[in-house]
Amino acid sequence: MLKKLIAPALVYCLFLNTTNANAQVEMQVFGSIYPQQIKQYSEECLSLLNIQNQIRVNIFITDHLPYPYEGRTVRHAPDSAGIDQYSVYVQSGLKSEKQFLILAHELIHVKQYAAGLLDVTGDDVLWHGKRYYLHPDQLYSMPWENEAYADDDGLAKKFFTIRKQAQKEIREMAAINKKTSDARHSGR
Repeated sequence: MLKKLIAPALVYCLFLNTTNANAQVEMQVFGSIYPQQIKQYSEECLSLLNIQNQIRVNIFITDHLPYPYEGRTVRHAPDSAGIDQYSVYVQSGLKSEKQFLILAHELIHVKQYAAGLLDVTGDDVLWHGKRYYLHPDQLYSMPWENEAYADDDGLAKKFFTIRKQAQKEIREMAAINKKTSDARHSGR
């Protein structure tokens, strides 16, 4: 029983050790049966994106996104303490790999907002200081979307590579501990 508890805790600690010390991320996940996994994945993605400012992110796994969207990010006014707030919506009912890819894409938008590269007000968008009119038919060809699409797969792959490496190291540590334990028991 203890081994089942220790391994996930170690993996989570390994991820926490890679978190950007300059930023504080407050996060909640709603609508998922696996909120800890989504939170862990999101925190690690934000760390990999190197967000420097303190932010609050609420992630909603929902079936209420308008067609054809599978994900959406909304920036809200800062709270009374000046902390930037974001809501990230991801379509429910998708395969987990697709959901994680969409979440990575939307977290790239959080980075774009937090870095001051992207600002959306109604149908007006400022991207790197240049004004764009947000038209649904042209959304996927906009430069902020191009950047997110170019980077989302790489971000997801980085996360899963780090995760696999951490799991491998845990298995190796467990094997060493078992050999040490076996040697102690056989020497009695």
